Formats: sequence, structure tokens, C-alpha cells
Amino acid sequence: MRWLAQLRMLMEMLFRRGTARERLDEELRFHIERQIAENVAAGMDAEEARYAALRAFGNPGVLRDEARATWSWNWLESFWNDLRYALRGFRRTPLFTVVAVLSLAFGIGANAAIFSLLDQVLLKFLPVKHPEQLVLVAMRGQQYGGSWGADHISYPIYQAFRDHNQVFSGMFCRYPLAVTMVNGSHTERVDAELVSGTYFPVLGVGAALGRTLTPDDDRVPGGHPVVMLTIRVEV
Repeated sequence: MRWLAQLRMLMEMLFRRGTARERLDEELRFHIERQIAENVAAGMDAEEARYAALRAFGNPGVLRDEARATWSWNWLESFWNDLRYALRGFRRTPLFTVVAVLSLAFGIGANAAIFSLLDQVLLKFLPVKHPEQLVLVAMRGQQYGGSWGADHISYPIYQAFRDHNQVFSGMFCRYPLAVTMVNGSHTERVDAELVSGTYFPVLGVGAALGRTLTPDDDRVPGGHPVVMLTIRVEV
């Protein structure tokens, strides 16, 4: 039941501070008066006994602070006092309060959005087979086989990597671009990727309907183009 007593003391400290301080003062007075009585019983007069008791116990204010610190909730009481002081200050300056709250809201919202993006892009694994084993192969130098910037290589170089690979269990290539999708009279610009036939087998991803691309789709370039659609379901 010790935790109940500590909880009661905590509630008194936060919401009935006067009661808690009165109890502490009463306990200090009790010990000082008992020491005075012992000094009188030892032969001292009343005034001398009082001074001796105070010298033995020390400064009552210091004793009070030390006793409150031993409750282990002193930091919480300080936080509560600071919070009450801040709320009183906010009530006196409502315009500043509105600006501060909006600034905090925008800052917290921006941080949450950035963290969500980093969590999806960097922290969480991709929903594929063995995502921790994925490696990006890139080339550097003036002659890396393409004219689209760094980290891009030509398809013949990819084929050379794929056919002479002795390190990886499989390789695929991809190139992002935007395409136009037409559905009747409705036209929409969507994000797409040009991928090799080894894309889905290497990632270990299947299709909900129909089939995925296979290495056979790469044997005749442009011979029979195949399209796979991805439907994003938002809950």
C-alpha cells in the first residue's frame, strides 16, 4: 500500500499544496518540540532548551526543502509550477499564445510529415522478398553508357552485368518515367517504370491477377510489350 500513500502525497503536492506543506510543518514542529522537551528534562531552562533544539535540527526552511526533495516528486511539482506560470502568462498575452500554438502546430506537423517520409523511404523495408539483400549497382566516370546522368547505364551494359554476374543471385534494371493512361475519354498522367523481365522474379513479387513479367519478355525488344498495373488502396 506504499504506492497509495505516495500517490496521495503526490496529489496533495500538485492540487492541495497548502495541506502538504501544513503536514510537513506540523511534523517538523513535533520533532523540534520533542527535542525541546528532552532538553528541559535534561535540566535546561525553556529558552536554552529551544535554542539548543533549533541548533540541533538546523534551519527549518532548509529542513523543509530537504524533506520535500526526499519525496522524489520534487521535479514534478516544479514542472507543475512552471506550467501554471506559463498558462498565466499565455492568458495575459492571447495574441502571443495564438502565434506560439500555431508555430508549434506547424513545426510538429512538419516534423511528423518528414519522419513519416523517412520512415517509409529509409527505415522500413520494401515489401519484397529479402529486402535487406537488395543492392544498387551504379557506374561512375565519363563513359558510363548513358547520357541521362549519374547512376544510369545503358541496357547493353546491364545485359553484360547480368550475363557475367558471379556475385548476385539475380539482377534487374528499371527506369522511371511518366506516361499517359487513356480510359475511354478520360486521360491521366501517371508514374510508370520501364523494367526488365527479371524485375519481378528477382524481387519475389507476384501478381494479384494475371501474370508478371518474365525473362522471356526480353528476348525480342519491343516485340510484344506487356503492361502491369498497380492499384493503390488507401485506408
